[in-house]
Amino acid sequence: MTTAPITGNTFAHKDALKAMGGRWDPAAKGWRVPAEKAAEANALVG
Repeated sequence: MTTAPITGNTFAHKDALKAMGGRWDPAAKGWRVPAEKAAEANALVG
């Protein structure tokens, strides 16, 4: 599965990112979401 990084102020959106299939990536200090959900996740985070 190809994933895309989501960074920034994501804490308030962590449950929505999890629901999209996202996983926290501690090394990158951000989320990895499936590539097909990247646009939706970026719009959510801002």
